[in-house]
Amino acid sequence: MKKLIIIFVLLSLSCSKDDIKEVVVEPIVLDCKCDRIVQVSSYSITGTVENPIWYFAILWTINDCTKLQKEFRVNKISNINEIPKVGQCK
Repeated sequence: MKKLIIIFVLLSLSCSKDDIKEVVVEPIVLDCKCDRIVQVSSYSITGTVENPIWYFAILWTINDCTKLQKEFRVNKISNINEIPKVGQCK
């Protein structure tokens, strides 16, 4: 029993008020005008010499305010870097 009391006293003395840090939680601001892209599937189509390659993508989005989910198809993307990415707004 004495050992338990000694351990409790040592533990209570080892904690000081300086060790306690206040946690600041910043509120998350939702953009209700943004349909956030959650999934992208992209494909390429081989063309002619004049139009060598076209890309198209199927996007799945969700609006964080309304929880409405949508599917879109984006056609004739000429540059692979123009394909929308997950996390962007549509």
